[in-house]
This record gives sequence, structure tokens and C-alpha cells, in this order.
Amino acid sequence: MSPLMSNLERVAEALFWAQVAAEELEILGPWAMIREEIKAKYRAMARAAIEAMKGPTPEMVEAGKDTVDQYEGEWLQDRTVVVAFDAMLSASLPTTTST
Repeated sequence: MSPLMSNLERVAEALFWAQVAAEELEILGPWAMIREEIKAKYRAMARAAIEAMKGPTPEMVEAGKDTVDQYEGEWLQDRTVVVAFDAMLSASLPTTTST
């Protein structure tokens, strides 16, 4: 995934690859080569997933505040916001996965 992709595209691609069987990975090629109608399906799922995360949980808010508090007395810079956002999203994910 390219760091320049939109979050929507990044989530769509992640959803797609999560559903692809290991033996299909080499056959399918990169995300850019996947048919547009298939991408559209995964973009719709990605939009729903991102929409569901719009409102932060109390844990996410605390993680963001804790991160910003580490920079107390400094101007809130773009990097601080990025780190806080990452901490907030990380707080929204379970630490273990179930299959």
C-alpha cells in the first residue's frame, strides 16, 4: 500500500487482501491491477468501516489526550496530531485477534 493512498483506498485494499487466499496472491498481482468493479465493492465496505469509526470511543479519546499530554508546553504540530490519531486508532483495536 502506498502512503499516498487515501484512507478509504488503504482500507479497501486491506479488506481485499484479507479475503484473498494465500495461493492467489501471486496470481492477482498488485492492487492497481485489480478490476475496477471489484475495487468498488471493497471501497463500499471500506467506507462503511471508516464511517463506523467516526465517533471515538472513550478509550480512543484517552489515548489521544495521553499522547498530546506528552507534548505539553509545545505547539501542537502536525506530527503530534498524527501520533495522537495513530494512538487513538490503536486504542480502538483489540490487542488480540480472533479467527
